[in-house]
Amino acid sequence: MAKSVRKAAEVLEVISGKDQNDPATLLIPEDYNFTFTDELSTDALKGKKLDCYLEVVMMKKEKKHLKKLNHFLKRVGRSHRSKR
Repeated sequence: MAKSVRKAAEVLEVISGKDQNDPATLLIPEDYNFTFTDELSTDALKGKKLDCYLEVVMMKKEKKHLKKLNHFLKRVGRSHRSKR
């Protein structure tokens, strides 16, 4: 987790790339661009739908975080609708 999308993208840039101990990463093309911060945009989620997977049982702390998420999504024009 990070305090912002930019910080998460910066961390991803640092930890991305080939790892000689991980055979899956050896298939990454030499010219692959690991610069994730260049494509950040405040309009990236415009027109997108967001969803949240909920466990049947949530702890008090998780409910608090979900409430914060719902409040944020309402401010930006979307709200979570429970399917219970």
